[in-house]
Amino acid sequence: MSRVIKRVPLNFEWPLGVKWEGYLMPERLREARCPQGVHCLNGGTAARAWVTEVVRLLLMLDDDRRDQAQERPMHPYFGSVPAPHATGEDLFTSLRGQRAFVPPPSPDIAEFGTGLAGRAAGFLGHDCLNEWAALSKVVTAAGLDPERWGICPACEGHASVEAYPGQRAEADAWERTEPPAGEGWQLWETVSEGSPVSPAFGSDEELARWLTTTEGGQAIGPPHQPLTIEQARGFIRAGWAPSFTEDAGGLHEGVTFVGTDTALRGEGAP
Repeated sequence: MSRVIKRVPLNFEWPLGVKWEGYLMPERLREARCPQGVHCLNGGTAARAWVTEVVRLLLMLDDDRRDQAQERPMHPYFGSVPAPHATGEDLFTSLRGQRAFVPPPSPDIAEFGTGLAGRAAGFLGHDCLNEWAALSKVVTAAGLDPERWGICPACEGHASVEAYPGQRAEADAWERTEPPAGEGWQLWETVSEGSPVSPAFGSDEELARWLTTTEGGQAIGPPHQPLTIEQARGFIRAGWAPSFTEDAGGLHEGVTFVGTDTALRGEGAP
């Protein structure tokens, strides 16, 4: 998700804010929805979806352990678990807050999470690759093939079906096409598939000055503030900026940060 500078013809008249047609797969190549409807969940059965969610919760116990170290409460998905030795009377009193339930997971839950996923959790916790690896281990432990068990039989895991033979191969072979190249300078967004968000200007300096206007500030995205001329020139030199970037100083709006950083380093010609 970003803003990028493209060189297009000066008379390029594609509507601003409208996705460029070359980035959109033709409708004829879009497959039909799986006939199983709500019973097909991203190409899997409801049983696979339930097991996947249980596996995700198991890994979340490891993620929550680190949250506990920062004195954060456990994820709301986790309800209270009564102590294994609790009697009926103990359980009744615990519901009145007179007895503690099992405390949050102890540090050895990290060993379990790492073993199940095949690798330790990253900075943001267990990712989708870890979840897939853990799901595969659980399904294999049940004596089943994780590549086949829980796969929707109607669409064979694609979540869609071909409208005609060979449609999927045609879609796989389809490639995006860029807008025509030219002498103009234009700002594009790639938050969607991609669309122009500025007129095509005759020079980089004209585009830079436009970015210092209210209209230009709106086009660069949050916080929708005009750039200084130095920031605008720096961004155009860089040619691309993410929507946001983060460093030791915190979270920054991408175009402003890249423009300032490039300007300070003096890269390229104005």
